[in-house]
Amino acid sequence: MTIEEFIKVSGIRIANLDFKGIDASDGDGMFRWVVDILYDRRHFAVPYRMGLGHCSKARKEDSQVMTVLHGETVYVYAPELADVLDCLQSDARAGGHARFEDFADEFGYDSDSRKAEKVYQACRVSAGRMRTLLGDQFDAFMACEGL
Repeated sequence: MTIEEFIKVSGIRIANLDFKGIDASDGDGMFRWVVDILYDRRHFAVPYRMGLGHCSKARKEDSQVMTVLHGETVYVYAPELADVLDCLQSDARAGGHARFEDFADEFGYDSDSRKAEKVYQACRVSAGRMRTLLGDQFDAFMACEGL
């Protein structure tokens, strides 16, 4: 089953999208969102970032949000649920490592890096929140083919 098929059969959906603006703290610049995912009356509000290529100078879809980027008005595309779930699935897999050292080894991090350990812990928290959100459907979600 693909993530798109999981969305159709499970009824999982986006309950709310909240555009938070542009984050340039890492130097690249990213559009920031909070995506509130709803499944079986349970919510998971997840921060989600998209690259600056997810916009256009002309409004093409009603779901786009207007903002200013480098002095120009642009319209930002809203995240798709399949994309958000694909990222959450990836985080849950990464957070599934029982030991930080195994995580660091697989993803090429220095096992002495505090920043890498912070990423690992964030993945573990995300995995736990997805498990809580999906309950007995978590394993089916994790078995889905990613995008």
